[in-house]
Amino acid sequence: MVHRLGGGPSAATGGWVGEYTSPDGLIKLVVNDEEYDFHIDAKEGYKPSLMRSVLLEAEKCGLVLLDDEEGDPEFVDEETIRLYLAPRPAPVPGLKTPMLTVVAA
Repeated sequence: MVHRLGGGPSAATGGWVGEYTSPDGLIKLVVNDEEYDFHIDAKEGYKPSLMRSVLLEAEKCGLVLLDDEEGDPEFVDEETIRLYLAPRPAPVPGLKTPMLTVVAA
């Protein structure tokens, strides 16, 4: 991906602040540590491949999409939907992740 979120921390005292806009201008990723504001605004007609790229950029910043139980997407205007993100929880030392077994039905 040619465009990147930014080069590093901004002058903001509360942490990292940055924006990434997809090359077609239809998807914008906003990261604002100070305001605890992490979201993606997607306008109608965006390409799924570009959304995947934006989600990968968000992951690089340590962000994950909120699931349906944590927060619903909202319409900003008639053609823009906002998806909320949150910092990925830090792994807890010594906590083992249970093994999952997939069984075909």
